[in-house]
This record gives sequence, C-alpha cells and structure tokens, in this order.
Amino acid sequence: MSDLRRFLQELGCFNMSHSGRSLGDHLLNTYELLRGIGAAESTAIAGGLHAIFGTNLYRNASMQRERRALIVAKFGERAAHLCVLFSRINRPDDLESGHTTDHVTQRPIQLTDRDLYDLRLIEAVNLAEQGGSVWKFPAVANVLRDHLSSHRGRKNRGTCSTYLYSKLEGNIEIRFQKQRTEKKRLCNGVSGVAIGKIA
Repeated sequence: MSDLRRFLQELGCFNMSHSGRSLGDHLLNTYELLRGIGAAESTAIAGGLHAIFGTNLYRNASMQRERRALIVAKFGERAAHLCVLFSRINRPDDLESGHTTDHVTQRPIQLTDRDLYDLRLIEAVNLAEQGGSVWKFPAVANVLRDHLSSHRGRKNRGTCSTYLYSKLEGNIEIRFQKQRTEKKRLCNGVSGVAIGKIA
C-alpha cells in the first residue's frame, strides 16, 4: 500500500478532485476494499490505479497510457493490463453486456474470461466505494456477490466484506422497496378508479 500511495502522490492524484474528495483517496479506498475481500493483488492494484489514465466517465488523466511501462515496472504486467483496459472500455455498460468497445475509437476490445471477471469486480467495488447502485448492473454486481460468497469466512476479510455486502443488500432492498411502492401506487390507483365508478 505504501508503494501505491507514494506512486499516486507522485502523479498528483491527491490534488485531483473525484466524487467530492481526492482521486487518490478514491483509488486507495478501492484498492483497500479489493484487498480486503481477497482479490488477487494484481486486481487490487489495478483497482487502485483504475482512473490514472482517465476513463470514459472520468476524463482527468494523471498519467498517459504511453507510460504504461512504468506501471509494469512498479506493479507488474497484469495490473498494468487491467488498468489500461479499464481506461479504454465503455464502462460500466460494456462490462455489463460483456461486449466491450474502445470508448474513443469504437473498435471492439477482446477480453478473456479472466479479464472480464477482474474488470467487473473492479467496477463493482468502484461503484460501491462511491455509493453508487451496484445492482443497476446485475452482471457486474453478481461477480462481486459471487466473489464475496466464495471468500466468506477467510481471515481478515470481515470489515470489507461486510461493507460490500451491505452495499449489495442495501441496493437490493432499495430495488424491492421501489417495486413495492410502485405496486402499491398502482393498486391504489386501480382501487381509486373502482371506487370512483361506484360513487
């Protein structure tokens, strides 16, 4: 973590704004959550670097893709590979569908199953860390849910897993609450019409 923090400081990420705080804070939180749920170190590092090249939704790059070799040297090929992919794809929609395109060139990007899994896990944690609705993207959310289920009970996984489970369950509850409210509104509307006709 200290290497990652130092690297993000060197890039100026703690001086860049992101979702009401610094980009550096967001990236470190994403890294910590991924580590805390037992993600592979390369996946956690990629999560901790996921926006340094900018993304389709966050355009403020703190580093150019041409400097990818620096990431490889510091954090390894796999982390650099995932980081570059995350910066290029039209996410989260393409991660949801599994059909990925470069958001600049609109050309297809071929992903391995492992790439897609790791990128969905990073995206789910990224969305949850920002308080976003993970279940708006069920394929992405299911990767997180399945990962949490497969790592349940492992030592030192409790706090992060509990936090992310609460995000998933909270989103499920909100979704069901909206459905119940909509059903109630429709039922009240129907009974109101029926009562109106009787009177």
